[in-house]
Amino acid sequence: MKKIGILGCGWLGERLASYLLEMDYHVICTNSTSSKQKEIRSKGIPPLFLRFSTKKSMDFSNEFTKVKKEFETCDTVIISIPISKKDDKANTIQFENIIHFLSNNTHQQLFFFNSTRIYPSTNMLIDESFENKMLLDSPFYKTEIQLQKAFPSINILRLGGLFGDDRVFMKYFSNKVLQDGQTPVNHIHYRDICSIIHKMTHENHNQMIFNLVAPLHPSKEDVIKNQSNQYDYEKPSKIAYNKIPYKIISSQKLIQELNYSFIFPNPETF
Repeated sequence: MKKIGILGCGWLGERLASYLLEMDYHVICTNSTSSKQKEIRSKGIPPLFLRFSTKKSMDFSNEFTKVKKEFETCDTVIISIPISKKDDKANTIQFENIIHFLSNNTHQQLFFFNSTRIYPSTNMLIDESFENKMLLDSPFYKTEIQLQKAFPSINILRLGGLFGDDRVFMKYFSNKVLQDGQTPVNHIHYRDICSIIHKMTHENHNQMIFNLVAPLHPSKEDVIKNQSNQYDYEKPSKIAYNKIPYKIISSQKLIQELNYSFIFPNPETF
């Protein structure tokens, strides 16, 4: 039985842990909020309390020794900790602490969940070969480089907007003005993320960079119109059609190289 450790048991990490348990993996995860540990444990997920400092270097030989050693026995480790876009220095310190924590994990399969926010809005199709580093969103790009230098074989997964379960796109615009109804979306259902992790773990992929985005990109207006037939949320008070810079993120590399078929290819049905 493979053992998988998840650093960060937030909205996605919790669902990923539950999915992997269903697939008969041995799963452990860290959580930075002690009040949430009971809830996580009730789902059969053993949480380990660990908060990575954003202000100073951490000494893992003391307080978190047991947690560090527990993760060193994992076959796969997934970093599911969000990047701070507001504080570049804090972000750098936090991920240096993560690198230090995983310093003895170089033999393992590693994943990092980044965001498609790394890409600029160029009003065009963008894939992983986009190389204009001056345009790549600084904190997201810097963190990838930081982790790649420490762990050259790490898999980097750039996630689109996360949806599924209680995350329904139209909910966030109930009784609000949607300014850019014609803008295409770059969404991903969490079940596809779980399925892709399972596939990459099972097939032992390393040193890959993939965009995790549903292959279809309907407009925001079309997503809301279709979801209004599925959910009881209030519709936007108004839909405007202001021209706002956009991007369309391609997932063709993932589809082709992993021979992957999306469970939820169309965000209109999330």
